[in-house]
Amino acid sequence: WELAMTTPTFDLLVRAHLVFGSVALAGFWLQMVTRKRGRLHRRVGQVYFLAMSGVVVTAVPMTAYLARGDNWGAALLLAFLAWITIAAGAGSWLAARWRGRRLEAQRRYGVAASVGLLAISLAMLALFSVGGALFIGLGAFGAWAAVADLRRPRNDVVWRSWQVRHVEGVIGTGMAVHIAFFAFGLRGLLGASYGNVHFLLAFAVPVVLGTWATHRLTRSYRTTHGNQDDDSQGSSLGNQG
Repeated sequence: WELAMTTPTFDLLVRAHLVFGSVALAGFWLQMVTRKRGRLHRRVGQVYFLAMSGVVVTAVPMTAYLARGDNWGAALLLAFLAWITIAAGAGSWLAARWRGRRLEAQRRYGVAASVGLLAISLAMLALFSVGGALFIGLGAFGAWAAVADLRRPRNDVVWRSWQVRHVEGVIGTGMAVHIAFFAFGLRGLLGASYGNVHFLLAFAVPVVLGTWATHRLTRSYRTTHGNQDDDSQGSSLGNQG
């Protein structure tokens, strides 16, 4: 599972990817500790979104380079992380920008994002011989998440609370950036080689903790808006924090 190649162009892409990823990692935690209704939180969120956009922009040609070099396992893994990043990140941004407005457009975007995630997840499951237990685990998780989103009824609390959609998106991108850091970035910094167990944990721990955090941070919103529509509400990310 090496993402390194010898071409100067790919090396430049990797370096830019690492810079954007480092900014995104710091931005994620700054969002978590800043006051949710404050200007600083909004500004940090904007920087975070731009950094994650940079991560995706550099990941796309990296994926193409890897595929051209017949490194299909690494290419598919990078595509999986990039798709989660752009799907969750854009969904979170749209939720915060439009809030209770343009719900139909947000639903259509959600369907497209879930269909893409399902396609990549099924490809990982089909190519389990390349990725082993990692592809089976990530493919199963991605397929489950995509199907769950596609089966959400139109009156689900997620569509009645923009805060839930926003938090889900932020945590989703956070999962991706932490997976990339622990699986590849930290290993490069330490100059260490991971065994299979350590590499699997680098993926499993962010997914498990991220899933738990999503449930924990959205619980109050789900309770508050479980029986009402919040389209008219203009509060920020609530009083979590």
